[in-house]
Amino acid sequence: MDTYAAYYCFVNFGMTPRQYDVLDDREKLLIIGFIEVYLDAQKKAQEEARR
Repeated sequence: MDTYAAYYCFVNFGMTPRQYDVLDDREKLLIIGFIEVYLDAQKKAQEEARR
């Protein structure tokens, strides 16, 4: 998941892979949690739009 999280941060926030890499593990886990919440919300929004 770390690679996906680094990619997400790069694409959405312009964070370089190095900037992501130097974060401590707790910060990385928090970002991964934020991404999961965002993706769940996007999925629900798409499902509602189909109705």
